[in-house]
Amino acid sequence: MACAGSPQHQPFAVDAQPLERQVTSRPINLKLAGGFSVLLRGLMLAGKFLFMLALARYTTPATVGVYALVVTVVTMLVYLIGAELHAYTTREVVNPDKGTEREQHIQNHGRVVLVGCLLSLPLAWLVLEWLNIRQQVSMALLTLVLFGEVLCQELGRYLLVLGRPVVSNLLQLLRGAAWMPVAILLLDRSSLHAVDMVLASWGIGCLLAALFGLWHMRAFLRTPRSFTWAWLSNAFSSSRHYFAVALLTHVQIYADRFIIQLYLGESQVGLLAFYQSFANTVQTFVQTGVVSILMPRLLLATQRHHWPDARDISRRMLFISLALLIGMPEVLKMVGHAEYESLLGLFPWLLLGNLLVVAGLIPHLRLYALHRDSLLMRIFLVVVPLAVLANLLLVPRFGVHGAVAVFVGTAAIQTAIKFYFARVATRQSVTAHATEGVPAS
Repeated sequence: MACAGSPQHQPFAVDAQPLERQVTSRPINLKLAGGFSVLLRGLMLAGKFLFMLALARYTTPATVGVYALVVTVVTMLVYLIGAELHAYTTREVVNPDKGTEREQHIQNHGRVVLVGCLLSLPLAWLVLEWLNIRQQVSMALLTLVLFGEVLCQELGRYLLVLGRPVVSNLLQLLRGAAWMPVAILLLDRSSLHAVDMVLASWGIGCLLAALFGLWHMRAFLRTPRSFTWAWLSNAFSSSRHYFAVALLTHVQIYADRFIIQLYLGESQVGLLAFYQSFANTVQTFVQTGVVSILMPRLLLATQRHHWPDARDISRRMLFISLALLIGMPEVLKMVGHAEYESLLGLFPWLLLGNLLVVAGLIPHLRLYALHRDSLLMRIFLVVVPLAVLANLLLVPRFGVHGAVAVFVGTAAIQTAIKFYFARVATRQSVTAHATEGVPAS
């Protein structure tokens, strides 16, 4: 291993040789890179934790609600624009034998998402109007955030598959949390409306992160390559199942915020989003800090036709949930707004829902490893409309409590369905494997 001061182990340094040669010729200490990447993800999670705490303390639940709705709109548009085309392009780019084809894949993908950003702006405007918050949000700042988020999402994915996990996670830290301390300092000092001030900080953070990512990807962008419609057709055909699952997942996660806004207003959205942000810590930590590490073992277990050991995931998510339950009363004291205390009783239920979602990751990954992508899509096509319909029925009558009940109920149903079909798929895989090994009589 090279010494710590050598250029190849400095996160911000780039060797003189082209990036495509770096990716294939430079040895990577995966354990060290993985540990550092988890540390960076932990810093990002901590930043978001403190930011939500400060936002709740220095503003009103209505402001928190508007911010949560903006985050929801941006997140869903990012996945709509990206269309999960990376599922196709990253598989092509990771192969160094592709030569200049890799540049064409990356540049084609970049052109598509940039055009998608432009086309999505009228949709963003209409959604903000529908939610009755357009007057509280600067479209110029929202445009900056949207372009930055889309670029950072795709650049981070490419850097990861090209063997630059630390650089990728540094980009995500810049995009996701490095700007938050500035926003916190300005919350009670800026003359800007709180939401616009947050959007300005967020947009600048995304812009710096995008420039950082483009610098590290410059070897693939120097020589312009022509766009081909055949590429777009192949990419969309290859990624359509991933796209449907990703989009439906986000509809399931965020539909309750839209419905609460339409029936109850942004203050109730803010109260729910506050607790959701902390409850989601369980899912976020497990996905970034545990599942990513266990992924090779999960896939290896699938190949050997037995269930992987999920005790590591179970222990960690139960520990985090217990810590959050114990710490939440202290968090509420720091916030100092009585409105949030009124919904404290819902927090354990939100944690339970997130525990169920995390439990569903094991059969989800198993179905993914067994190439049951279309089956996963069909599961979401059943559960998501059920969740939306239940929210439409229960939120007007029971308010936020109804939304939480729907979240827990649909999480339980979806996880149970995934476990059932994962077991069926495993038996089919084992039978097919055994049949292939038996000589014909």
